[in-house]
Amino acid sequence: MNEKQKLASEIVDYVAVVGAKNSHIQGVAKRLLELVTPAKKEFSIMDVINAELNERVKHNEL
Repeated sequence: MNEKQKLASEIVDYVAVVGAKNSHIQGVAKRLLELVTPAKKEFSIMDVINAELNERVKHNEL
C-alpha cells in the first residue's frame, strides 16, 4: 500500500466512525486533502479515497 492509499484508508476509517453526514468533518477532510494533494498529479487523493470507499462497500465493510 502506498502513502496515498494509507492516508485514504485512514480518512475513510475516521469518516466512517464519526459519520459522513457531519458537515464540519467533511470540511476538515476537504481542507486536509487540499493540503496533501499536489495540484498536478495523474490522480488525486479523492480518487484514492473513492476507490477505497467503493472497495469497502463492495465487501460490506461500511
